[in-house]
Amino acid sequence: MDSDNDHQPNFSEVDLKLLEDFAFRAYREVSELRVEVKELRIDRQLRSFPSWLVKRIKKKIKSKISNRTKNRIKPYLNCLTKLLSNTNRGKTSKSSSVNRRQKNTILLVCHSYPVNIGDYGGLPIARRVPFYKEAGYNVSVFVPSNGRLNGTVIASDGTTVHYAPLSKIEQRAKRVKAGHLAVHSPTPEIFASSRKLMLDLSTHIWIHGFEARNWRELIFDFSHEEIARRGKVLDIMNVERQWALTELFTNPEINTIFVSEYMRSVAEDFARTKATRSQVIHNVIDPNLFPYSPKSEDMRMNICSIRNFGRRNYATDLMSRAIFDMSRKPWFSKLSIEIYGDGRHFEEDTDPLRLLENVKLHRGFVGGKDLRKIFARSGIALLPTRWDSQGMLNGEAMSSGVVPVSNAVTAIPEFIGEAEGKLADPGNSNQLAMGIGELIENPDQFLTMSLSAKERVEVQCGPEKTVHREIELFEKSRL
Repeated sequence: MDSDNDHQPNFSEVDLKLLEDFAFRAYREVSELRVEVKELRIDRQLRSFPSWLVKRIKKKIKSKISNRTKNRIKPYLNCLTKLLSNTNRGKTSKSSSVNRRQKNTILLVCHSYPVNIGDYGGLPIARRVPFYKEAGYNVSVFVPSNGRLNGTVIASDGTTVHYAPLSKIEQRAKRVKAGHLAVHSPTPEIFASSRKLMLDLSTHIWIHGFEARNWRELIFDFSHEEIARRGKVLDIMNVERQWALTELFTNPEINTIFVSEYMRSVAEDFARTKATRSQVIHNVIDPNLFPYSPKSEDMRMNICSIRNFGRRNYATDLMSRAIFDMSRKPWFSKLSIEIYGDGRHFEEDTDPLRLLENVKLHRGFVGGKDLRKIFARSGIALLPTRWDSQGMLNGEAMSSGVVPVSNAVTAIPEFIGEAEGKLADPGNSNQLAMGIGELIENPDQFLTMSLSAKERVEVQCGPEKTVHREIELFEKSRL
């Protein structure tokens, strides 16, 4: 018989790193639990026990035992129920005004929030806040910081934004008397720091993209050197994110919101589990911020492109090649093209366009008010992509009556059909140019698509179908 040494597993470096990380995490959690058990009285431990788990245990016990035994243990079960009831009654015995304030206060956790006019990060999240406030909710934003930026500021929209390490999140929730925890793009770090809050507060999570996909889906965003240097670390991050998502998705007390059906599919495949309590609610496209104005035939000659040049998933290289392809057309000189954006690929991707007199380059990010003005004077938006969980710029352009030209990848076909825009095959810049050419050469088609685009986004991503549904989830969880 072979010795055990002959069958020792051959672990790779990634396997060893994962085992080391798991052992460290397990040891840390056990140590923390020992301290908590030592410090807490038994009734306080029961108070933090999820009510759904208590009900499930009681149901399981009742189905397994005889009537005689049920009668014997019934007093103990009633005692447990009474203890939980008294605890809940104690929580609600405060003055009614304080109680209402708790139920109506949302602690919104996100990775960035647009504090100043013109800030870009966190805009899709900030678009929701005015609707929450209008519905009677107080909103306090918590942005995790690494210690370099700490403190509280008032954003340009009047929202209080608190920057602090994740270790302060419970303290912040207590200070604002939060009744709801709304987490956008929950990472393992956010989950580990807020899991206790999730026992006490109505919890809602939004899955937008990076937190719920394999980094290799966007491998085009990394150079060969970056993959060689960071690949193993990113693989470990994949595993950690899968663990956090599995914990969140399988908790029946947490509302999980996906911004598209495509994102739901990607996230559940990545986590290898279905989300127990989930729905698809798109990011809101606010018609008040991007109002529709009827376009004239001449406006099809005005083309805009607003992109982030920092990553290849925004396909700024395809945008540049599409414009260069169009430069050979006889009608190209009649066009007016405006390009906005910034990032490490800006010089590389715009350099071929600098000699084209009708192409204006604006280096810098665009805020909401400037974006509205750009769409108001444009007829076509060239917005290519390699990966999008929704494509909000497409929606904001459509709301303004601007016809989008993009790629039929990921979630884009979920929001743009043949009647509302032009979609090229993945990675095909020539088809992008052809799509614009069809609109230039067929003004009637352009006018029809402009109106159809506005109607499509209004029905699919207007407030009634998006933020109002989110508010309904808040209301139901208060009952």
